[in-house]
Amino acid sequence: MKKGLILAFFLTGILLFASKSFAFDWGNGSGSTYNTRTGNSYNWSTDMSGKTDVNGMNLRTGTRWQTTIEPNGNQHGRDSKGNYWQYDESTGYYHNFGTGKTCTGQGYARRCW
Repeated sequence: MKKGLILAFFLTGILLFASKSFAFDWGNGSGSTYNTRTGNSYNWSTDMSGKTDVNGMNLRTGTRWQTTIEPNGNQHGRDSKGNYWQYDESTGYYHNFGTGKTCTGQGYARRCW
């Protein structure tokens, strides 16, 4: 009886250790959606570090874009014309290197030029 109880506690401990040590994602780390109104289709996947890659496409126009969302909220990617852009979550700073568009601030204080 004692050996069986010890073995049960041992196995439970191993399962708890494994689930915390290897960060098993029991949820859905990827998916897709389609917006019938806009024609936009999105596919996304999140890796074990928490980084999410999003690929978008408009099925009506054929345009494509890509976004990577880092665990800290920072983002970067390519717009529908292939221009590289980046966004800093902590400051609200956005810059598109192809168009030159820059935005600073957040909320009502956000300004773009």
